[in-house]
Amino acid sequence: MGGAVMAGEAEPASLAMNPALITELPGKQIQTGITVVTATGHVNYGSYSQDSKRQWWPLPNFYYTQQINDRWWLGLGAMARFGLSNDYDDKGWMLPAFNPSSPTAGGASLNHVGVTTFSVQPTVAFKATDKLALSLGAEIQYLNFTEKIRFGNSAVTFADLNLDGDSVAVSGILALFYKANEKVNMGASFRFRNDHSVKGPNKYDYSANTTLFNGSGDFWGDITFPAQLALGVSYRPIEKLLIEVNWTNVFWSCFS
Repeated sequence: MGGAVMAGEAEPASLAMNPALITELPGKQIQTGITVVTATGHVNYGSYSQDSKRQWWPLPNFYYTQQINDRWWLGLGAMARFGLSNDYDDKGWMLPAFNPSSPTAGGASLNHVGVTTFSVQPTVAFKATDKLALSLGAEIQYLNFTEKIRFGNSAVTFADLNLDGDSVAVSGILALFYKANEKVNMGASFRFRNDHSVKGPNKYDYSANTTLFNGSGDFWGDITFPAQLALGVSYRPIEKLLIEVNWTNVFWSCFS
């Protein structure tokens, strides 16, 4: 599609950006795929530094649309919209001196942190007129959060704090598609923010010569994914050429 996803040619994957576009799809249609993402990074903290391990993440997606009649369409999308993970080597030489009487005052390193999400989006779309289509969808998003922090003064004497929690949040998406004329189309969508309340167990794993932190419990916390507003205008000067301009605003201010 070359980025023409708001007001250009319709496809089942339009459910992800502008669900109102599915009113341009006849009958039943299915689209599926997978995107592979890889990344690595470098962290500096005071006199310490470390590279994160290179990782590969497969991101599957699935979209189904069905025309009910001349005015109504249904759609179902499944996709991973957010996610990030970093893993670091367990290098004891990077840890400051470990004080057994105050184990949390220093001598700690982050070895792993990860956020994984997967969303299911049922959608209904309505062609109000021959030029205007509207849609409403619900996003049911599952989130898993994991973290591992190592406390210790070497690779031999340590205690690992492991966190593993999850959450389900429900939000929505509104969208419209407007045919101005035979050459110009307009589209808009608004995704509401996802507010997660993550809960799960925490557990300490420790080396044979370390008895501190022996135990387990529960943890909880809040994770928010911001709302998103997207607008697009497409122009088809000739039959085989489509030009589209999109603007997207992510409401990062929710973190302030």
